[in-house]
Amino acid sequence: MEKILIREKILRKRESLGLDFQKSMSQVICSLIIKSFFYLESNSLMLYSSIRGEVDLKALYTDALKRHKKVFLPTVSLKSIKINPIQCFVDTIWEKGPYGIFEPLCKPNKIKQKDFDLVFVPGVAFDRNFNRIGFGKGFYDKFLKKLPKTTLKIGVAFDIQIVENINSDPWDIKMDLLVTEKGFLCREES
Repeated sequence: MEKILIREKILRKRESLGLDFQKSMSQVICSLIIKSFFYLESNSLMLYSSIRGEVDLKALYTDALKRHKKVFLPTVSLKSIKINPIQCFVDTIWEKGPYGIFEPLCKPNKIKQKDFDLVFVPGVAFDRNFNRIGFGKGFYDKFLKKLPKTTLKIGVAFDIQIVENINSDPWDIKMDLLVTEKGFLCREES
């Protein structure tokens, strides 16, 4: 199935889940991550602000700050189709960015992408080969391409977003791990 059709189908499914289900399963997913070895051992991570029924990582954000981890969230530049990570703190002020996604209202930090231990990646759909479909603009693929192999790229989704197969393009970046409310899927070479 083509990416456009998969995107439409999974977005309809995800948006039909209902707010209560999305909230409770987001909590389950955050709890799984918080108990994981890779999270406990990490020092710096990049999260995302959820939109359109994505897994909400607010509980993970709060936990990471309590543990004194460096927490970053993306802002986007429409001109360059680029993600700019911004370090966040307890008192970070938020505003809606170009796509209606809440972004930290701060100046971009000079961070080297090698400094991220973990990057949590939203997606519309993932497959068991760790391919991802986003909203189709390419922001994350461009960002993830520049990360060193030591940075763990973690796709975050509800189980209904895992599909049989995604025909990937040469520019698509595979995830190292997937996490849903049912647990983790790990790539063997990760």
